[in-house]
Amino acid sequence: TFNGIKFKWLVETHKNESNDIQMHNYDFVTFKDDKTYILTMVTFSYAFDTVKHLFDKIASSFTLLN
Repeated sequence: TFNGIKFKWLVETHKNESNDIQMHNYDFVTFKDDKTYILTMVTFSYAFDTVKHLFDKIASSFTLLN
């Protein structure tokens, strides 16, 4: 929960098609007033543990405007 908004989150890995480097997607999903909101952040897999706290900080600043 960020700013009173409940999110589901997903960490997904895939290989970048251009250079075959392993990547991590960190996705936050919520639903409000018949709309789905998805916040996606991506980094190299080797850097995910280093930047995850920054992704969490970004996600925690997310607000839904009326």
